[in-house]
Amino acid sequence: MLFFGPPNVEKMEQKRDVAGLIKALRYKAGSSAPEHLHLRGRAAMALGQIGETRAVEPLLAVLRDDNSDVRGSAAAALGKIGDARAVEPLVAALRSNSLNVRSKATDALVKIGSPAVEPLTAALRDDDSNVRWIAAETLWKIGDQLAVDPLVAALRDDDSDVRWIAAEALGKIGDQRVVEPLVAALRDGSMRVRKGAASALDALSWRPGLDASGAWYWVLKERWDRCVEIGSLAVEPLVAALRDNTPDVRKRAAKALGQICDARAVEPLVTALRDGDKGVGKGAANALNALGWRPGLDASGAWYWVLKEHWDRCVEIGSPAVEPLGAALRDNTPDVRDRAAEALVKIGSPAVEPLVAALRDNDWDVRSRAAKALGMIGDHRAVEPLIAALRHDRNVGAAAEALGKMGSPAVKPLIAALSDLDWNVRWGAAKALVGMFRRGNMDNRAKREIVVMRGTIVKAHTDYYDYNVCAGFWPPHGDSGIGVEF
Repeated sequence: MLFFGPPNVEKMEQKRDVAGLIKALRYKAGSSAPEHLHLRGRAAMALGQIGETRAVEPLLAVLRDDNSDVRGSAAAALGKIGDARAVEPLVAALRSNSLNVRSKATDALVKIGSPAVEPLTAALRDDDSNVRWIAAETLWKIGDQLAVDPLVAALRDDDSDVRWIAAEALGKIGDQRVVEPLVAALRDGSMRVRKGAASALDALSWRPGLDASGAWYWVLKERWDRCVEIGSLAVEPLVAALRDNTPDVRKRAAKALGQICDARAVEPLVTALRDGDKGVGKGAANALNALGWRPGLDASGAWYWVLKEHWDRCVEIGSPAVEPLGAALRDNTPDVRDRAAEALVKIGSPAVEPLVAALRDNDWDVRSRAAKALGMIGDHRAVEPLIAALRHDRNVGAAAEALGKMGSPAVKPLIAALSDLDWNVRWGAAKALVGMFRRGNMDNRAKREIVVMRGTIVKAHTDYYDYNVCAGFWPPHGDSGIGVEF
């Protein structure tokens, strides 16, 4: 059949002209013009609607078309026809880079059903984890009893996504043979897989007992009372829950471990003292109290006492308390931040490094408290970082005040900062030098150097703007002078 102009696909479909539609599949095959792509895709869809098996081989050829939309239309058509000859090519199409092609191939394989099970089972062993995942998902949607064994095997796949979808699929298929492997999957290293196994067991009407498997199940269901009822057999799953992504789950697990009072929980609860969520850390501390644990003069003890807000104990511990106190500088409660800063000042020199790091924190209040603490410690290692803080923090008051307490070693860097292009930096350096001079915490040479700079420090600050350049926006400007009273 020759076409003189574009073929009329709609008319061919109405007449069930399979031969003409097959011919239309190849119309302008090398062209990527939108109208030609649409025509080839529309021809494929029409053949799928007619459902004539003569179209299978031509449609399989179209699965190699350059355009992903056309390939997707061919895959969808093959699914509607439902011929088993399409299975292997459709499984191969699961490797496509196109989401549309993969989705249409998946739907087609589901429509074909049982003949696709064996090739999909083979795809569960594909080197590409994405292919394994899609194959498991497709088997799930097919739901054939033949899929049970390969899906059970997929519960041991290296990829947690594959294991999760395999667990979900087995619950959907509903074969009681899968209960035992799903119960084993309740202990999987991935929380998502464990939850998938629990959901599948629910679908199979499985009922947990007062044993270890039951404990794993009830942790997943967040039934902490059942875990406490089970007792020591629940320790392992509860310890695993201390690593959950949800802070409330971690906190409840810690509380349950405290109620069970099994010594095996001590070490993981001590680790949980460092949890990024304060509520979890406090829950772990309370559970350790119930277990009779006593903190030592070490880092774990320091984390414990920070959570209990016993700041004198933290100072007594010294250097190991610096890290938890540094974390407490970022607490949501102002009083906790104040007390943590005070404790770091009392610890002194070992606290300088984390306080310097805190000068770069995103929170202005943390930066301010760190600067003030460094000024009170007076360690000369903080001079350059505090000068840098003048340059990078628009609110320079705290850094300037801290530098003013540093004495002679801070004088030369501060004098250099008096010529900075940024007035905020010049102002901060001037305030620090004047404050230092008035305190007298420096040698005579340093005092003379500051006096020499008096004219620069007191010279009035002036700005000048060029409104013609800025055209209505905030104007770029230059400035001179500082204007600090001395």
